[in-house]
Amino acid sequence: MESIRTVLAVVSEEFSLSNFRPSTYQNSRNQTQPMYVLTRSGFAMIALGFTGEKAIKFREAYIRRFDEMEAQLHSKEIKKLELEYIKDRVLPFGEPVTRDYVSIGKAIFYIRMLGRLPELTNGKLKGMLVRGELEGFQNERGHWQIYEDQITKLLGGER
Repeated sequence: MESIRTVLAVVSEEFSLSNFRPSTYQNSRNQTQPMYVLTRSGFAMIALGFTGEKAIKFREAYIRRFDEMEAQLHSKEIKKLELEYIKDRVLPFGEPVTRDYVSIGKAIFYIRMLGRLPELTNGKLKGMLVRGELEGFQNERGHWQIYEDQITKLLGGER
């Protein structure tokens, strides 16, 4: 609990509210005790501060996964550049070759990786899609998807 309280004193209110939910539980003496329900991001924030062999292994796996995601983003950027090249040089009328899309969660992840729009939440992005301010669709499971070119639009034409 001390580690969580230390982190909560430093992180933003948005991160705190999104990743640490105060709760309680009954201990073996039937006494109500405080606890926090953590998301994966909340857990990572706490665990990355721990020391010891298990913590080091967790940090190693976390860093490895981060590097994999970075490589995946880089690969998507190369694919996007290749498609732009094809569109600009092969198709005389500029018809789109394909229109990629991502979940709104991934879109927010990409935007935050760029250090942009920190106030953007899943709910706000979904609202923009519902109102038709951005183009996207709901998949067969009812999850919202946003077209990647709409992310560029959202960022004011920048990547």
